[in-house]
Amino acid sequence: MQSYASLFHLPHHKSEYLSLLYIVAVIRTFVFILLGLFLPIFIFNLFLREGFNEKSALLLVVFAFLFFQITHGLLVTLVSKINARFGIKAGFLIGQFFLTIFLFILFYSQNTPLVFLNFALWGVGASFYWISYHTFFLEVGKQKKFGEELGFLEILGTSTGLIAPILAGTIITILGFATLFIICIILILLSMIFLFFVNDIEKIESVNFLDVKNEILKKKRDFVSFVGAGGEEIIYSVAWPLLLFIIFKNYVEVGMIASVVVLTSGLVALITGKLSDRIEKNKIEKIGSASVAITFIGRVFLQTPISLYVIDSLYKIFSNLFYLPLNALAYTHAMDGNKAKYVVFRETGYRVGNILGLASFLLILSIGLPFWWVFIFGAIFSLLPMAIKEKTEERKQK
Repeated sequence: MQSYASLFHLPHHKSEYLSLLYIVAVIRTFVFILLGLFLPIFIFNLFLREGFNEKSALLLVVFAFLFFQITHGLLVTLVSKINARFGIKAGFLIGQFFLTIFLFILFYSQNTPLVFLNFALWGVGASFYWISYHTFFLEVGKQKKFGEELGFLEILGTSTGLIAPILAGTIITILGFATLFIICIILILLSMIFLFFVNDIEKIESVNFLDVKNEILKKKRDFVSFVGAGGEEIIYSVAWPLLLFIIFKNYVEVGMIASVVVLTSGLVALITGKLSDRIEKNKIEKIGSASVAITFIGRVFLQTPISLYVIDSLYKIFSNLFYLPLNALAYTHAMDGNKAKYVVFRETGYRVGNILGLASFLLILSIGLPFWWVFIFGAIFSLLPMAIKEKTEERKQK
């Protein structure tokens, strides 16, 4: 039988399962490039239509994403137990099923109370998908090439989604959000077909809360890094689309800016991934951490169209230096012990960071500052990995 790698023309990777994972991940990435940029804007406009003022609508957007992150975080140990009993295929399928339900409800029902329940359902789906994804990647990836494989996956997603933001903006402008949701649902259902070919390669171990607590105590540096990455990630994901929309007031222009930025970042991803396999990952991560912080501060003070393009392009470039080595290092550390435990530990760190990032958003809104001042917190979160490393080195010198 012809291999998945040959069938789907994925070069340099002989593992059929890794190629299969690439296909599913690229489809999902394309969906979130299509939808992700406009989701906070959609929810914001929904609350405005319900009669809320701008500040209240922003607060409700943050609370909706908070429901998502809290649900996701609370379920990670339970999901690991379900995956241990029923397998990764079940975890993947449950995750994609709940994502489909989330999109279906967004399409058919758009009243305020249901938004929060729906985001909680998305949290269920995300927890199942990401625990399954990271565990499966550890099973099928090559330990010495984690960085390269992550970079290859990133550039695949970027290439596939190069026109996605401007395409999404055009679809919304001409046909409305409903059409975009239908397209996304179809793509997620397509990815589920490929997931039926997934099989567990290794026996997955169950993880409990005490396991995660002990892992946090033993690997504080990793945990703080994940918290920082999670906090930075959620602030960018929620606040940046809202800022673009408030400045441009046009879906097509927002999508156009995002598409050009995606092209810029995609050219860097594979190079960064390869470098992270050859150079000490902490050094690359340190450069990325500081650079990302600078781009966040720039968003507070520089808000002309050209400035926004330059800042976000630089962010996409340097975030590769931040995230790819961080994730490659995480996968490498996971191979040293219980893989499932480390995956749950990693996801817990990210969720804590996401929740703290959203809490900082609420703080900015509560004290009456323009919401884009939350990017200052984004800069602080992105510096956390560097800060904790410096403290560790100081102890060694003493």
